[in-house]
Amino acid sequence: MVFSMLALKMVLVTEFTRSTTQHAQHQSRRLSCFFYWLIDYRGTPRTRRRMQGPNNDREVVLAAVQQDGLALRYAHKDLQNDREVVLAAVQQDGLAFRYAHKDLQKDSEVVLAAIPGITCALFTREEIKKDRDIIMLVIKYCGRVLECAHDELKKDREVVMAAVQQSGGALQYADDELKKDREVVMAAVQQDGDALQYADEDLKKDRNFMLKVVNKNGYALRYAHEKFKKDRDIVMAAVQQSGDAIQYAHEDLKKDRNFMLAAVKERGCALEYADEKIKKDREVVMAALKNDANAILYIHEDLKKDRNIVMAAVIEGATPYSDILYKVHKDFRKDRDFMLFAVKVMAYNLQYAHDDLRQDRDFMLAAVKERGRALKYAHEDLKKDRNFMLVAVKERGCALEYADEKIKKDRDVVMAAVQQDGDALEYADEDLKKDRDVVMAAVQQDGDALQYADEELMKDRDFMLTIIKQKWDAIKFVHTSLWNNFRFRKSIYLIMKEEFEPDIYSYIGATTMKKRRRFR
Repeated sequence: MVFSMLALKMVLVTEFTRSTTQHAQHQSRRLSCFFYWLIDYRGTPRTRRRMQGPNNDREVVLAAVQQDGLALRYAHKDLQNDREVVLAAVQQDGLAFRYAHKDLQKDSEVVLAAIPGITCALFTREEIKKDRDIIMLVIKYCGRVLECAHDELKKDREVVMAAVQQSGGALQYADDELKKDREVVMAAVQQDGDALQYADEDLKKDRNFMLKVVNKNGYALRYAHEKFKKDRDIVMAAVQQSGDAIQYAHEDLKKDRNFMLAAVKERGCALEYADEKIKKDREVVMAALKNDANAILYIHEDLKKDRNIVMAAVIEGATPYSDILYKVHKDFRKDRDFMLFAVKVMAYNLQYAHDDLRQDRDFMLAAVKERGRALKYAHEDLKKDRNFMLVAVKERGCALEYADEKIKKDRDVVMAAVQQDGDALEYADEDLKKDRDVVMAAVQQDGDALQYADEELMKDRDFMLTIIKQKWDAIKFVHTSLWNNFRFRKSIYLIMKEEFEPDIYSYIGATTMKKRRRFR
């Protein structure tokens, strides 16, 4: 009976996999006998020289490690450096990582694939808990694994430092002596402010140390000694690093006007934790809004109805997609004059206006006059109203962008839009982009508008020459096919001669004469 190569592969996989569960010496002897049998069976010396051992056969090893990741231990060195093989091994058993080539032990994907298996082993196998190399590998990706490490490793400064740098909370599992170590605690707090709760109590009473800590992570103030929560310098340093840290300050400081004024100048939203009397103080409130318009959420209810304060918030909050108007008192969103002021600051604010205002023709025309893009937030009925849109585009041509599709097909509306703003041609219906008069009107207003015209129109020699005579800068949009036309190029030359003589043409002529003299 003659074995097929496929059958041999299957036998090799079975033998190689079974061998990994036994003692190395016994495994070696069994495989050795098996392959001597195989080589003898295959026959000729030439065939024997071409045969591979099972640990050097990629298919065999790959199949083996998929069944038992630790089989990687017996693979050839070349295959231990094969990324696909090693990934398959560590995915099956994370502990196979130790048999991977050193180069692949630095591969982040291989490491991440191995970690789940290694982490599970940490809870069940004592020898893994003591393995410093394995622990160091895992804590770089999951610092809290320090909890599972052997007590001796919890005393190892390098191990603990690596753990807290990845996860500050790992400090709770460190040896008590290392909880007194300033550098270790600082590294932990820098990663996670809550880690300070696990530091040694004497260290928390050290003023200089705590000042450095809150400069790194303001939230650490939460676990500071009570006397430091009254310390102006420490609390202010914490607020500067993180505005919300003010919530952990002593109540006396939250009632101190001068301190809170300084705090909101650093972080406007620190106003949230101020005493109610402070939230009524106009100077403090204005300082908070100047720093952060969102502080309007935390001012006293009486001041939320103050027009000047709300207007200040709108101005300070003039950033893309700002939602300040959503946070102000609803009566302001119905106020015509106030909303026009808000639109002038930023068109985006109009979306928060009351529906009645967004349906009001006069109000919307005034808004569009201030900001053309305000039409985007108009009621849909207005966007379909031809008379309204005709007036709107005369004020701001770009308002055509938000008109109803039927309006974009209306020649009179589009003509009015491009006469006010040539770039409005971009939003016109495709058929009107072929209209010579519309395109001509757009280009006369802005030469760059030619880029939005129909391509066939841009290939028209006579039309393009007419355009270029009126707007020389439109030449940059001439279609490639026209430049291949000799008559067109000659016409352009004559236009240049007429329009730019003596400046450009004289320069061209002088250059030409120099060339002629050179060849006499």
